[in-house]
Amino acid sequence: MEVVIFLLAALRLIRAMLFEANAVESRRRLFNLALPAALFVSLVTLQLAPLAPSIEAVVSPSTFQLYQNSLPGWPDRAIDGKFPRPTPHPGGLALLPTSEEVAAGASVPFVQIGQQSGSPPGRRLFVETGSWPLWRSLSIDNTLTEPALLKLVAYLCFFLLIVSHSSGEDDELKLARKLLGAALLAGILTATIALVGRIFPNGKVLWVFTPYDWLRGSPWGSRATGPFANPDHLADYLILVLPIALAGFLMPAAIFRRRRANGQLLCAAAAILAASALLLSASRGGWAGALVGFAVLAGLWPQGEGQHRMPRAAGIAARASLGIFALIVLLVVGPSGRTQADMRLEEAVAQDSVVSRLQNAKVSLAIVRDFPIFGIGLGCWPEVFPRYSAPPWSSIFWNAVHNDYAQLATETGLLGFGLFAWFLGAAFSRIWRAVRLTKPESRVLVAACLAGISAAGVQEFVDFPLQIPANALLLTVLLGVAVHQSEHKSSPPADAGGIRRRLRSGLWLVPIMVLIGAAITQEKVPYPYNLRQLATPTQARFLENAHPANARIHLMQVTALGSRTPADYRMEELRAALWLEPTNSVARDLYVLTLHQAGNKKEALSEMSRSVSNSPTLDTHFYLSPRLISWLLPSEQRAVEAGFRNAVAHRYERALQNFGNYYDILGNFSAEASLFREAAMQKQDRAIRARYFVDAGTAYAKARDFERAQGCFQAATVAVPEDSTAYEQMMLQVFAPRNNIAAAKAALARGVEKGADPFNLYLALASAAQISGNSGEAEAALQNAIAVRPSSSEALVRLGELDLATNKFDRAVDWLERAITVDRSSAAAFYDLGLANEGAYEYFAADRAFRQALALAPANQGFKAHYAMFRQKLTQSKRNDFNP
Repeated sequence: MEVVIFLLAALRLIRAMLFEANAVESRRRLFNLALPAALFVSLVTLQLAPLAPSIEAVVSPSTFQLYQNSLPGWPDRAIDGKFPRPTPHPGGLALLPTSEEVAAGASVPFVQIGQQSGSPPGRRLFVETGSWPLWRSLSIDNTLTEPALLKLVAYLCFFLLIVSHSSGEDDELKLARKLLGAALLAGILTATIALVGRIFPNGKVLWVFTPYDWLRGSPWGSRATGPFANPDHLADYLILVLPIALAGFLMPAAIFRRRRANGQLLCAAAAILAASALLLSASRGGWAGALVGFAVLAGLWPQGEGQHRMPRAAGIAARASLGIFALIVLLVVGPSGRTQADMRLEEAVAQDSVVSRLQNAKVSLAIVRDFPIFGIGLGCWPEVFPRYSAPPWSSIFWNAVHNDYAQLATETGLLGFGLFAWFLGAAFSRIWRAVRLTKPESRVLVAACLAGISAAGVQEFVDFPLQIPANALLLTVLLGVAVHQSEHKSSPPADAGGIRRRLRSGLWLVPIMVLIGAAITQEKVPYPYNLRQLATPTQARFLENAHPANARIHLMQVTALGSRTPADYRMEELRAALWLEPTNSVARDLYVLTLHQAGNKKEALSEMSRSVSNSPTLDTHFYLSPRLISWLLPSEQRAVEAGFRNAVAHRYERALQNFGNYYDILGNFSAEASLFREAAMQKQDRAIRARYFVDAGTAYAKARDFERAQGCFQAATVAVPEDSTAYEQMMLQVFAPRNNIAAAKAALARGVEKGADPFNLYLALASAAQISGNSGEAEAALQNAIAVRPSSSEALVRLGELDLATNKFDRAVDWLERAITVDRSSAAAFYDLGLANEGAYEYFAADRAFRQALALAPANQGFKAHYAMFRQKLTQSKRNDFNP
């Protein structure tokens, strides 16, 4: 895209140099737009310029502080590039495998202890690390700002190419019609791809490309994405096109010079396809933007224009056609699409949804406070965000704020945001002053362009679609057309430049050629997907110098050095990583390990608590794996508990459940029960309160404290009496272990009386009776469950299994055949039927049932093993028959 735009700019300059007259008047009209644009580009260019530390400390103290903390030694002491390595020592932990894991093929460590790798003890090794450049730029990551600047310059060049396009009075709509017609066709193609892709998905974009962050297929479910990796970005493209389609349908003369009836049909098709794809994208921001766009189009539509005034009959027909249009869209979307839209609308009004959307923008305001004037560098928000992000920690890479206005202020400061507002103000002011002077066709085109721009502007508050080149380029086209149509048309003046004009045009070709070269040679894989774990310290050091604000690259540096990392240098790198991303549990756990190895046990325990608090999940800490938890020292257990308690107090997501799992693995069931009971007492939400009481009751039952377990289960039934879960668990975990079936039946009766599902309660009673060894009560409960829900294959299968366990094979066959009649997709039912027939000596029927079970579950090793034994037994039986 950039290369094509720069080539068009070069062709325009060559044409101006060779053929065109000097459009002095045109340049004067463009000056008010070009000035803020040029100043904005200059500001971003200044962000790329290296500055002396003394200047940087004055111009942007926060940038200076960031470099000080992320680049060890900058700028006060020089880095000599070498750090001595002490005598080799173990750099981590080793967990011996269990005997079962060794039998399964796990390697045994330390078996070749005499063949140590590395250098012999006593030899001093050196690690080459390089030195930091003394002068640093205002942009904290030039590798991100440079491509962002290149895109920005490309958009501005294309905008100026459109606005400065000269046309005669009779041909003033030609360029606008061509550009908007192309946008209309692109919108039809995009919407069609989105609709077809939703009907025939294969987990890829355009059926051939897998986006970098789609590690496990499309993360968007049934939402339409089209040729985009994100359904919200598809929605933005469609809301830019929709006003053009509606304008062309209502006034075909605005877009089509000839064959207007065909053009009107084309616009109708475009509107239906785009609106359908927009609904199926399930983008709430896109829907809101579309509504605003429709309102702007209606408000700017020309009124009272004589021959352009719509007759009353035609107005009625237009309104009717809009109703038909809405009906067709709903039919194209289908019932599943309408259901999806309803669910997304419900989420849109939820308070949590609104708060989560605004959270990153709130964080960005804190960054603006620290970098108020020049910002952090265009495109650099993802690098600084982790420092300001509140816990709990997430390993997800946030590439955008989801509010481009906040992101712009963050990256370019208030100065850049002001220049951007100046540019937009100058453009809209020019459009507003001149639009009333143009003829109706031009006014309709301008109204459609402004409607699309307004729609995208609304979505920008909750997303980042204009960071996608396709959307940004289309918005550039709309803004350029709106400004171009609002220009006062006049004949170009006579040639007044001569040699100087040609010389200036020729000189402008030089930077254009440089831009083309930069566009061709830029990195093809975007950041951070171009990062890989590096093998050598020099490579890691190079990356660290290029991306100093990325905490994870500092961790890559430590990892690249491995056990050779000098203790002091390792400590510096980890402190830098933690300053850049305080909530990163991986970095903090490595820091804890380093402190422990250095003998600073007190600080190590404090940092361990902080790490657990910042990331209260078991799977983000190596020492909280199920196999290691029981090996923690009492002091370490107390540190972990303190971290979890702090996370629970701050109501971090999943903190309470992970704290309970920690106690459960540790075997401290009483503490787990008290934790959930206290949490339940504090909750007002009935469903959450009941769930926590059930968790507490389960923990008390594991601790064999059945009285308290029963009390918690009963408290859950009081909170949500119509939910069967608490009654079920009380029967299974309290009454079944105590062989109190009478109490279980009483609990069932109370649950049915309160409105709980009797089917689930009878199944639970059957399980409780089986645990107690009372097969008669179990059978009676299952038959009651079938009476409640005769079509349940689950109850029928369980009855069959119950008879199978007591060698009542004929009855088991009857129950299991009924279950298969209800559900022929159950591999377990067919397998049990095979066992029952085998026990009843019906080998032919057993063989058929086993083969059907294997057809439904071909990977089940248990089924395969038993069927092989069954076939072997049949073969042996036949041999015995022939050889009596």
